[in-house]
Amino acid sequence: MERIYEDLVDSIEDGIVVFDPSGNIIVFNQMAERIIGLSKSKAIQAGGEEVLGKNGHILEQLRKTSSTGQVFADHDTYVIKKTGEIMQVSLITSPVIGSDGHSEGTTLLIRDISRVKVLEEDILRADSLASLGILAAGLAHEIKNPLGGIRGAAQLLQMELGKNQELTEYTSLIVRETDRVSGLIEELLDFANPKSLDLGEVNIHKILDAVVALFSRSDEGKNIGYATEYDPSIPTLIGDSKKLGQVILNIVKNGCEAMNDHGTLTMVTRIASDYHLHESKGTRSKMMALDIIDEGDGISEEDMKMLFTPFFTKKRGGTGLGLAVSHRIIREHGGSIKVKSKEGEGTTFSLLLPLPLKEG
Repeated sequence: MERIYEDLVDSIEDGIVVFDPSGNIIVFNQMAERIIGLSKSKAIQAGGEEVLGKNGHILEQLRKTSSTGQVFADHDTYVIKKTGEIMQVSLITSPVIGSDGHSEGTTLLIRDISRVKVLEEDILRADSLASLGILAAGLAHEIKNPLGGIRGAAQLLQMELGKNQELTEYTSLIVRETDRVSGLIEELLDFANPKSLDLGEVNIHKILDAVVALFSRSDEGKNIGYATEYDPSIPTLIGDSKKLGQVILNIVKNGCEAMNDHGTLTMVTRIASDYHLHESKGTRSKMMALDIIDEGDGISEEDMKMLFTPFFTKKRGGTGLGLAVSHRIIREHGGSIKVKSKEGEGTTFSLLLPLPLKEG
């Protein structure tokens, strides 16, 4: 019976920690292990004060419940894990009431809301991108037609000028610049009216190998080292291989440019702790993560806030659409992009993609 009880508690998707009146931990389920970053045996041995030592706000909430017998909730707070990582969580503390009506301890329920927060941010970003896309499409069509006329006129003038090299240099410049603007317009139209995914089987490791082969021969990547650490247990994904390749290509290109011809770009695949909810089937699947790690100068906190905003770029000649489009493509696949960066210490882009559901 005790084993059934433990299995039941471990199957709950919230972290559950139960303290006795002395503050000793008597229940510490598997989700609590993951959220706090400590094994059950170590947590029970250490006790509440030591386990939650970095989390004074949680200890204070537990004390309030213990002293008043009331339930307290904080649905938007954080927990500092043993690794030092900060996770966004929801907390509920409640008294454990015995059959005699007296308190026999306190229960702490911790819910990981980091995924929910990411989804909320994605929804807000998607709304703003949709509005921006409509505006961009309208402007693009208005600009594209007269641009074609300018290019055609410049080419005719070039033919009339014949061998006058000094003047034809100017007409050549007009043609080149109109082509550049035309390319930007095509990017705008693709951003505003994305094509639907062409789904099929995707071997993510083959895509990565192809990208490495391409960049190791390119001007921006030939002087950079490449390292790969693949998890062989990752199965074939279901996705649009061309669009996923576009995302990886864009992030690797950014990483190469950030490193200025030195350092190593590392690509790691792994099974992630996140889950993907399949609403149509009412079930969920695990996710894989692809970490693309560069040794560049890093990104400032201020720039991190703008990273996926269309037209935001610090690169000379950049359009600021690459990461915005990449973010949209990963979202269309049911995934997300996480970024960790610190100035002077490089940047890690983590692409999270759902693994296919197991049949049966």
